[in-house]
Amino acid sequence: MATTYDEGSDVIVTAAFRDAAGAPVVPATAEYRLTTSKGTELLDWTAVSPLGATVEILIPATYHSVATGGLEARHLALRFTYGSPAKTGAAGLEYHVRALTAYA
Repeated sequence: MATTYDEGSDVIVTAAFRDAAGAPVVPATAEYRLTTSKGTELLDWTAVSPLGATVEILIPATYHSVATGGLEARHLALRFTYGSPAKTGAAGLEYHVRALTAYA
């Protein structure tokens, strides 16, 4: 089940990078992108910094307004490279943003 955050809130996502066998890795590069459930891009590919096997990504409140009331989904896509020779990995996460009108 997706986590729900209130409209206008910062969201911190914890990302743990793993290789194909499931072992933790520190990526050479990593970036993320944020879209709506309809595919509208809210935040273009953005570098993750600093890099580590586990990182926290701050998604600013700016990207958490709700136009329609109720709940809106956000999709966070991650892609990264690691190892030598370079290998690639990817992951995704969905969360919801609840309109403040839900409390009215």
